[in-house]
Amino acid sequence: MKYKIAFIALFSISFGYSQNITPVAITQEMSKGAQPGITVFIANVSEDNVEDAVKDVMKPFKGKKTKIKRSDEFFLDDATIGEISSNTVDIHQIISKADNGYNYTAFFNLGGLFLDNAYDARKFDYAANIVRDVAVKATANGMEEILKSENKVLDELEKDKKNLAKDSEKLEKNIKKAKDLIKDSEQDIQDNIKLMENKAVEIEQQRQKIINLQNVKSGLN
Repeated sequence: MKYKIAFIALFSISFGYSQNITPVAITQEMSKGAQPGITVFIANVSEDNVEDAVKDVMKPFKGKKTKIKRSDEFFLDDATIGEISSNTVDIHQIISKADNGYNYTAFFNLGGLFLDNAYDARKFDYAANIVRDVAVKATANGMEEILKSENKVLDELEKDKKNLAKDSEKLEKNIKKAKDLIKDSEQDIQDNIKLMENKAVEIEQQRQKIINLQNVKSGLN
């Protein structure tokens, strides 16, 4: 089983994010002037993380995404959100860089009137939950990228460990071969000692034979 080395760290990050994802009511300049909206700060994510989250969360509401020229603003035209209005809703949205993350801001246009808490608290809370869903999804997207990156590191570490294990196995085999060679060499030395002893006896016998022959020769004179 492969252990995920980033799990504990990411669990604490996830817990921290879930505590900090809090949509806030604002009034802000946008393409329709200063209007009430809802914003949330999403830490430690990329712009792609947020854009992908917006796409996923807005998909059930249908509508057509339209970019407003010369601005960071875009809107979902004619979105269908029955909990907010029986008519279609235009959701104006802005994604802007902030500190170590991004601000995601949404304005819910009910046909000239922008939704705020004073107009309808229940509907405003529902809209705020949509904004929060985007933030939660974006955070999950960012964490998934971190997990992929950390798992690549883990894979490399496991690969290094396997290579080291192979090296150790090879070295152990070399040591065994060396020990076997030493053992064989030690036996060869003992065998050679015995052969040398036997050879010394043969030499002495041969030397004595020569002496005897020399004595016989001397007697012939």
